[in-house]
Amino acid sequence: MNIMYLGHSCFQIDWNGLKIVTDPYNKDSFGPNGYGPQNVEAHIVTMSHHHDDHNYTGDLRGNFTVIDKPGHYTENKITIDGLMSVHDNQGGSQRGQNIIFKMTDGTITLAHLGDLGRPLSEEEKEFLAGTNILLVPVGGFFTIDAKEAFDVAQTLKPNVVIPMHYKVRQTQTWPITGVEEFTNLWPSANVKTQGSEIVVSELPRDTEVWVLRPCR
Repeated sequence: MNIMYLGHSCFQIDWNGLKIVTDPYNKDSFGPNGYGPQNVEAHIVTMSHHHDDHNYTGDLRGNFTVIDKPGHYTENKITIDGLMSVHDNQGGSQRGQNIIFKMTDGTITLAHLGDLGRPLSEEEKEFLAGTNILLVPVGGFFTIDAKEAFDVAQTLKPNVVIPMHYKVRQTQTWPITGVEEFTNLWPSANVKTQGSEIVVSELPRDTEVWVLRPCR
């Protein structure tokens, strides 16, 4: 498995040749100094919700299938399950709904929490049990914050946590926090700073935080 962090909540996951792109953004959402276009190939595109920083496909290449509803999907021996959650801590009344996606090849399970806006429900904890790689928003304001994301990780105990939706140069004007608010909650030995792209060949036994830097 190859994971490339394009920025915000957008990743390209190359899983045995199946290219999955999560929450593609419209670069115009971020202003002139924001993220650049994704310009990557996709076979499957998952969308946690329909805000333009999470649902824009205009910069993607290829013939792809969009998954933007809860349900069960299978493609190229990869199963993708979507569970409806909410984008805020007011039952969705502020920012609407949000889909949590769980993907597996039967050996490794990866979950993308989208713009989760409150702590996990019991149903969501059960749905996410056994997650190996957790992609979790940490920046707060629009999503759960660093401490809430830490609590999610402590509950699920994945092998790898990859933070997303945090402040970087491209989102300097956004009212979200940097990734350090999250990584400072972990023992330094458990935090690994990576580049923008990583090949997952084996998983650590104890939970590690892999900080990827956006490449767009």
